Amino acid sequence: EQAVERRLRREGWTVLGRNLRLAGVEVDIVAESAGRVVLWEVKHRRRGDYPALSASQRRRLSAAAETYAVRHSPVAVGLGLAVVDGTGWWPRITLESDGLVDVDAAP
Repeated sequence: EQAVERRLRREGWTVLGRNLRLAGVEVDIVAESAGRVVLWEVKHRRRGDYPALSASQRRRLSAAAETYAVRHSPVAVGLGLAVVDGTGWWPRITLESDGLVDVDAAP
């Protein structure tokens, strides 16, 4: 999670919180950029697999996003998946949010 937080900050995101409980769900990172808040789930990749959000995880994170939006309205809230692949020399971090994919090979 620390590597993902550093990556987000380097790209201009403001980290609003880590390991927050919203609607009974622990959200790994909440960050804002350009007026948009994203609730980031951080997954660690092992050789040969690519983690994804299950349907139940997506439902729970969506409920957390709705709770955040109500508490901080008006604000646009999205969901994001940060995958940390530590199988190489440096962790490779892939950020996915709203269908956009951004890959970084450096920590």
